[in-house]
Amino acid sequence: MIVDEAHRFTRRDEQIIQKYPFMLGLSATPFSGTSAVKGNELMAFFGGKVFDLPIEEALERGYLVPYYYRPLFVRATCEEENRFNKQNQIISSCYKNNVCIDRDKLIRACRQRLRIISMASEKQEQLPDIISKIPVQNHFIVYCGDGRLFDNTTGEEIRHIQSVKRVLSKFGYRPSQFTAKENMNERMQLIESFNRGDITVLVAIRCLDEGVNIPSIEGALILSSNDDYREFVQRRGRILRQFKDKKYATIYDIVVLPSLQMNIWAKIELRRFYEYGRLAQNWPDLKETLVKLMTEYGLTQEDIDVFDFEKDEDYEDE
Repeated sequence: MIVDEAHRFTRRDEQIIQKYPFMLGLSATPFSGTSAVKGNELMAFFGGKVFDLPIEEALERGYLVPYYYRPLFVRATCEEENRFNKQNQIISSCYKNNVCIDRDKLIRACRQRLRIISMASEKQEQLPDIISKIPVQNHFIVYCGDGRLFDNTTGEEIRHIQSVKRVLSKFGYRPSQFTAKENMNERMQLIESFNRGDITVLVAIRCLDEGVNIPSIEGALILSSNDDYREFVQRRGRILRQFKDKKYATIYDIVVLPSLQMNIWAKIELRRFYEYGRLAQNWPDLKETLVKLMTEYGLTQEDIDVFDFEKDEDYEDE
């Protein structure tokens, strides 16, 4: 029996073990967070680790293509920072004596805090200019936020993914969405069309993170501002798979910088910068920029280490 990381262990597991004396667990990211409680439980359940290939080693051995990381910077507004601080207050209220007393409320506040960054107004305003300067015209993917935007044309709110598709179409891309609404047959058809070049860009929220093999991807644009080590590994592994004539890939990432007193916000964005940048071909230049930003926000290496935080939520696939 083979069990992947999506498996949720229950009290029936002892019965399963009796029925299947040999079990193999497959996961690219069994650990996440400082305590790594879930990862340790997995290791204990399966009796330890049989094989381990970190992404650093996969790149070194040539199992993945090298890549360049291109952070693109925009600024947060005062109103966005105020809304972010309000969510911080809600998060603080979820703890008493350093113990979480309302996990559901905590999860909602953490999600909303990330959504505020993902849907930052300057990010949306600058998107046409950013897309116009990206040289990758085919085999391109875009990771969107899960929020909504006001549509000046209809006077109604539309999903971020819809807005992004419109912008891409204006610049000659042939986009298609890749979400939970498409069934498996539709997804396979989308992947085939993407590999052929009939569809030049796939736009998704989280459905491209796990369980999808699209090795022809040459570039990606990250519009969502998540703070999840598992996501960092999954997305990078998706983008860097080998394909005929594919020498490297490029990851473009819109990083939202707040005012200097907003170091909690800055941690979220610079963690992603560091994790994507540290293995990139252009890391020496990136490191210089990162150190400068860390100094401005009064942050240390420990602050931006992706293992230096507790994962509060398992997001649902969209």
